[in-house]
Amino acid sequence: MTMKSEPVKIGFIFNQSLFLGGGEHSLFLLIAGLRHSAFEPVGIVPGEGEILERLKAHGVPAAVCPLGSLRRGVGASFFRDVKTLARAARDRGIGIIHANGSRACLYGGIVGRTVGIPVVWHVRETIRDHFLYDGLLGLLATRIVCASRAIVQERFARFGTRFGRKTTVVHNGVVPAELQRDGHKRAAIRAELGLGENDALMGMLGNFIPLKGHEFLIQGVAAALKRRPQARLKLLCIGRTVDPDYHRRVLALVREQGLEERVIFREYTTDVAGMLSAADIFVLPSQREGFSRSLLEAMAMGLPVIATRIAAIAEAVEDQTGGMLVEDGDVAALAQAILALCGSADLRKRMGERNRERVLQRFTADIHQKAIENLY
Repeated sequence: MTMKSEPVKIGFIFNQSLFLGGGEHSLFLLIAGLRHSAFEPVGIVPGEGEILERLKAHGVPAAVCPLGSLRRGVGASFFRDVKTLARAARDRGIGIIHANGSRACLYGGIVGRTVGIPVVWHVRETIRDHFLYDGLLGLLATRIVCASRAIVQERFARFGTRFGRKTTVVHNGVVPAELQRDGHKRAAIRAELGLGENDALMGMLGNFIPLKGHEFLIQGVAAALKRRPQARLKLLCIGRTVDPDYHRRVLALVREQGLEERVIFREYTTDVAGMLSAADIFVLPSQREGFSRSLLEAMAMGLPVIATRIAAIAEAVEDQTGGMLVEDGDVAALAQAILALCGSADLRKRMGERNRERVLQRFTADIHQKAIENLY
């Protein structure tokens, strides 16, 4: 009789205890899928909080291991935290460390080198850390997983070929079956928002931080309406107020442009499919992205896209086929794109269908999970 082998335990180290956005969503999808595979996920979080609660709710075993900030330098507490993490890895029988972020990779990488456990560094941001810090993390990691080719280019090209053989691209993935238009929700949400049948609703999902580009988008809406005041268009912005000062600036700009009746604000919601069902166009005016999960969700919902032409966005959506990409700060081009898509239901339908097809071919959670399993 063949004995069933024990699953390899993967220790997922989270950078923080809060559930902040797309990176955590993507990691949780992977963890959920791995529970039915040859691998067993174990969560490691730096403290009590929403991530720990979600792990428990999903039946995933978890350990709390502090990962102190290094802003004040390396002291006794740093070595104590490394020791705590190493003990948790041994006690839990961790076979592979999967570090979700830079600080997680520093601690996990040192532990991995110490106790002989391979370390996967999952990089989701194009923003660079200090050259020496990123270089150290690259040396500590056994493999580097980047969420986009843009991350490889913008963050690791400066190291030449040093990390080329250990670096791979695994795009984020979504579950298309969970992202389909709901006619009843569309009607209910649009009625609640006071939208008419012929109003074109642009939807933006993003926390209120400057890099998300709300101000640029509002300027584009204002310019579009100056060209065509009778245009039936509205903008819905959904997100957490991470930067209160920036949020106040956005609200002030709306008032300054006289757009109070055109721009709608709502708090963050977990009902992404419901809100996207109400929308006709998805907008993403970001100055920087690693590989936007909200963009993939909108594409899976069959929405056309208006977004900034940055590498990570262009990697997901095809310009002029799945949407319209404009240069950051080009208000005139943004206004033109808004008017073109808001004014043509046929164009929206054609681009939206292409986007859903592209997600099904390239950006599903199953594709993502298989790639990570092959890496393990």
